[in-house]
Amino acid sequence: MTASSIDRQPNPFLSSSFPVLLLFLFSIFSAIMELVPGAAAIRPQLILAAIGLLAIFGTGQFMKVLSAPIGQLFAIFTAWFIACIPFAAWPGGSFAVFTESWYKAALIYLLTAGLLTTLPQANRIFHAIAYAVGLLAVLALLRNNRSGDGRLILDNTRYANSNDLAWTLLVGLTFIGFLYLRGKRWQKILAVVMVPPVVLALSRTGSRSGMLGAGVLVIVMLVQAKRATRIKLLVGIPVILMAVVIVMPKDVLLRYTTYFGSYDYYRSFSDPTEHLRAGTIQSSEARKQLLIDSLIVTMRHPLLGVGPGNFMVEQDKISQARGDEKGSWHVTHNTYTQLSSEMGVPGLIIFIVLLVRVFQVLNAIIRTRNADEHWRNLRQMALALRAAFIVFLPVAFFASLGYNADLPILAGLVTALGFLAQKQRAIDRTAKAHTVTAEPLLEPGLEPVPVGQY
Repeated sequence: MTASSIDRQPNPFLSSSFPVLLLFLFSIFSAIMELVPGAAAIRPQLILAAIGLLAIFGTGQFMKVLSAPIGQLFAIFTAWFIACIPFAAWPGGSFAVFTESWYKAALIYLLTAGLLTTLPQANRIFHAIAYAVGLLAVLALLRNNRSGDGRLILDNTRYANSNDLAWTLLVGLTFIGFLYLRGKRWQKILAVVMVPPVVLALSRTGSRSGMLGAGVLVIVMLVQAKRATRIKLLVGIPVILMAVVIVMPKDVLLRYTTYFGSYDYYRSFSDPTEHLRAGTIQSSEARKQLLIDSLIVTMRHPLLGVGPGNFMVEQDKISQARGDEKGSWHVTHNTYTQLSSEMGVPGLIIFIVLLVRVFQVLNAIIRTRNADEHWRNLRQMALALRAAFIVFLPVAFFASLGYNADLPILAGLVTALGFLAQKQRAIDRTAKAHTVTAEPLLEPGLEPVPVGQY
């Protein structure tokens, strides 16, 4: 191995397939292809994914990715998902979740982990995701699509749900941070320019889990940042926060500042402010009941759950049993109980072990103290990804992200970084062995003579 092997991909087919991954991830995070008139008819993302998967299977990357610990856990999770389908409360619904969501997410994991094979490619991917999320924020603000309760969405795209949009914007901030720390001067300027629209769009989603995640991200950035960067953050964050509060719509601001309390039922029909307050409190109460119901479903079906996507069906039965007219027909709004209620406790355990393994890979890279430029780059990437996963942990308590594609993409990036770190460690060991071998050897029977003694 040469010292530059982490920078080059000797397989020309694999190397030439990387732009497919780059374009695919850019389109996923920006939603740009979903907004181009007529593009949906030719399904460009599906075409890109098919080309990328052909490269993965044709070059043997498929088995390499699956043999990695994270890849094995994805395979186990997928197998358990399939095992739960026949025993679901509504097997057809679970099968639809598999075909429309999870199998695509699993293939995206393979695509990301398999086609990203060099350090320069990793840099390009991180930069592309940062640019894509900046573009996503601008598009969302310009189109200004709103859900029924006034929250920002990007209609007719995968971000038609305000919570999904908020989560992706949060993830994007970690990649924008990487762009600022490791980019060239013009990229640093662009990163700074992208932050305000991303934060503004995030605030207008009205996602309280998104705001919680933003608070956690600020803490993580302050802890991980160097002193100079920390000072800039302490100065800039209050300014951005104040500006966001000033321009934030009144209804969205009320949603962030109201969680519990009471309201005047009759005045809510005539007073718009009281109506908003009532809706916000009712939303909090409904989510609390969904959490309780999801725990009840978990206790009643601890092994296989009620089947992926079937919590709403079972929750409707529980609601009617306690005297309600019907169930809420909403997801759990909690990733952990989403999995435990729909895939049983084993499904949740597999998911948690997957997260633990992700942190182990990232921490192993971060703790490497080699001063080589390759390692500095790898460490900064690992820090950005670890920040994203740290943010995910609390956000997952308030959003159903169990079958979302973003997590497999992030896990695919972690897997790819793990392969690069493994290769770089092998290079370091080889270089060290060559250094030791190159030292002059003494002839048998001779001892080193101290200087000045002859």
